[in-house]
Amino acid sequence: MRYLFTLLFLLGSFPAYAEMQNGIAAIVNEDIITTNDVQGRVAMAIQGANMKPDAKILKELYKQALDSLIDEQIRLQEANRLGITPDEKELAETFAKISEQNGLSPEQFKMRLQATEGLYESLQQQLKTLAAWGNVVRRKIRTQIVVSEEDINAYLEEKKKNPAKFESQVAEIFLRQTDANIKMATQLINELRSGKQRFSVIARQFSQGLEASKGGLLGWIPDGTLEAPLDETIRKTPVGQLSSPVESPRGIHIFLVRERKEILPLAESSQRLVLKRLGIPLAPNAPSAIRTKAEQFLVRLKSRGLNCTTIDKEIALANNPLSTTMPETRLGDLPPQIMRVVKTLALDTLSEPVSASDGLALFMVCKRDEGMDDKIREDVATIIGTERLNRLQYRYYRDLRAASYVDIR
Repeated sequence: MRYLFTLLFLLGSFPAYAEMQNGIAAIVNEDIITTNDVQGRVAMAIQGANMKPDAKILKELYKQALDSLIDEQIRLQEANRLGITPDEKELAETFAKISEQNGLSPEQFKMRLQATEGLYESLQQQLKTLAAWGNVVRRKIRTQIVVSEEDINAYLEEKKKNPAKFESQVAEIFLRQTDANIKMATQLINELRSGKQRFSVIARQFSQGLEASKGGLLGWIPDGTLEAPLDETIRKTPVGQLSSPVESPRGIHIFLVRERKEILPLAESSQRLVLKRLGIPLAPNAPSAIRTKAEQFLVRLKSRGLNCTTIDKEIALANNPLSTTMPETRLGDLPPQIMRVVKTLALDTLSEPVSASDGLALFMVCKRDEGMDDKIREDVATIIGTERLNRLQYRYYRDLRAASYVDIR
């Protein structure tokens, strides 16, 4: 708490901020954003990243926080206008899911957040905005998406001519091009490389990109998709590593390459599989001796000749999250290390142990529907539809922002 107090004191000590304390930072149509709202966001961002910014970076962070709050107000106002603002039950369910992802009950997670002044309220506001905007997208934007047979044919033809060989799962921190942000990018890189903070946390707090609310996750990016400097940077960055800051005409980019995998032909990647999994949960930093014992145990299980019927008893006995019958899955959507193992695995046969961040597991393919033409076309329609939805979302919000009355004080 002392660091947070000191930070708020520093914010008030600069003339530009002292004049605005306890005042109106901006008017967005009929709503007001106070300087306290903005300063609270700045303080939480800096505390979360354990930064000690100078006056220039503080000024830039204030602008970023204010811009984010303006975006949130405009999105909430549009949801209110359409009568589709999320109710308390919907928000509670979303909060419960996030709590579970953090290994806590909603009550425990709330208490942890409340240990930092204003953090719980800020998260609730962000969740409300995300849910509200999701409702707007479903009601007003998704219904406009139409993918024709001609669109699918053109996509398939283009992929035949210019096939990409691999794709990378990438997360990004994006900063607009300013002197303060160039300096801030270096500070963020140093903080991330120290291992004190997760990339997703820093991205949510500092990134000015469209995917900041998702921890900066851009998804799977095929090689050759982005501008040349960005594409080359992603290609040269090893899996699990951060890139150095790279500039484009749009701004400054910091990439984290989470995974990389080969791009399978559509006929192969469109296969639908039903998988059964027998696993042993392990912490990422589990001692090698424990991992070795877990692997030996799974090898003994594999030698018992289990099939898709008899494995169910072992799954029930294991009684852990890694041991289950998985829902029908598209081969191309599986993590790389699993995809490589199961794509050639015979039916009713256990794989060798596969390592993942949450433990070790054996996999068994109990059903394989080959990539039939209708499945391929269905997948292509989804790819095209998602790309169009993202473009329309951006255009829809850009028009809302342009039509809004925004008075920044």
